[in-house]
Amino acid sequence: MPRKPDLPCADCGNLMWSGITSLPPGQARCRPCRRERPIARAKEPVDTRDCQTCGTAFEIYWQNSPKRYCSRVCANSRTSTVRALTDSRVSRRARERDAPGLGYSARKHLRAKWVTQGRRCTYCARLATTIDHVLPLVRGGTNHEGNLAPCCKSCNSAKAGWTVIEWRTGRRLPPMASALPWTYDRRRPKVRKPPTGRQLMMNICVSCGVLTTKKRTCSSDCFKDEMRNRYRVRVGIPLDAPLYPPKATIPRHVVA
Repeated sequence: MPRKPDLPCADCGNLMWSGITSLPPGQARCRPCRRERPIARAKEPVDTRDCQTCGTAFEIYWQNSPKRYCSRVCANSRTSTVRALTDSRVSRRARERDAPGLGYSARKHLRAKWVTQGRRCTYCARLATTIDHVLPLVRGGTNHEGNLAPCCKSCNSAKAGWTVIEWRTGRRLPPMASALPWTYDRRRPKVRKPPTGRQLMMNICVSCGVLTTKKRTCSSDCFKDEMRNRYRVRVGIPLDAPLYPPKATIPRHVVA
């Protein structure tokens, strides 16, 4: 048998369900009563302060409150770090974004899959926790999966922007002043090339010879003519035959 509501509301007296977190009888209130008369704050504000970002006044509920901002938006805008465009971390993210291949989410899922599979580092025997670009992005590498390899954090940091041969042999070229630019834009719309050869022939109506944007015929009448001609070729009827054979005439002197 289902359990019946047994806790009366302190305001209206209607029975309601009781649970572990319910208030004791005489204090518990149903939802409609709470909406009509919400519970007042147990503690009144003691002072007001001005937000250090926007200057809006907000209330504090104890004297030594560490709150300095009116909202989370103001706190994040004040405490967030804004790096210059010449910062190495900013330029690194820009290279990863502009290079063709897998995006950030796809590389993140690929790394999680390698960690789940227990893949080892390509350059040592430790477990792989990062993804290394075999040909570095600063040297013109891409984000395609063929250029990505499982790698541990220490080897990835030691290899940095060098190739594998330079890193292993120690014969390294001087550092590059700037990275090789990528003109690839993942959001660029695809431009349709003009038709050539057979594609151009497909844009000519096979029935009347008029240029059309459709595949083979320009209208429904030309489509019917083409299907009729196909049928005549298949069964052996001449293409110039009339549509309907002439009706047989009955002499007038013939009496039924």
